[in-house]
Amino acid sequence: MQHEKKKTIDGQFQDLKKTILRTIMDRLKQIKDDDFPFDFNSDGLHDTVHEEIDSWACDLDRNDCIRWIDYCDNERFMDEGVIDRSSLERTLITMAYECVSMKLFDDDLFQELQDYEMTEEKRDTFIGRIKDFTGDFKPERID
Repeated sequence: MQHEKKKTIDGQFQDLKKTILRTIMDRLKQIKDDDFPFDFNSDGLHDTVHEEIDSWACDLDRNDCIRWIDYCDNERFMDEGVIDRSSLERTLITMAYECVSMKLFDDDLFQELQDYEMTEEKRDTFIGRIKDFTGDFKPERID
């Protein structure tokens, strides 16, 4: 019997990115044609990213958090004011959360999605780019 090989942390990050992009694509599809120009940055993008990362991070243990912080290698750029210092676990979880969030926004597509004046044409282009990146990926949801 062959055991399934555990995904690398980079593979896990790519899956998280695809999961978030799939949710973003669903939100883009919900924008009505008469809502353009649309401020997707404020009314969709950041909420989606933070909801998805929050859901993902809630299941991390100390070792996972440290692995993610090390993988992202960007904690020196984090806003210290957003770190929950109420316990070591909360500190590590919020640090991992912030590191992953910052790493996502290092991606060109996430940066471009922050366009404040989303038009119908830009929306359709983004949907196409997301489909190209995610392919037939199906997110695994944690209940």
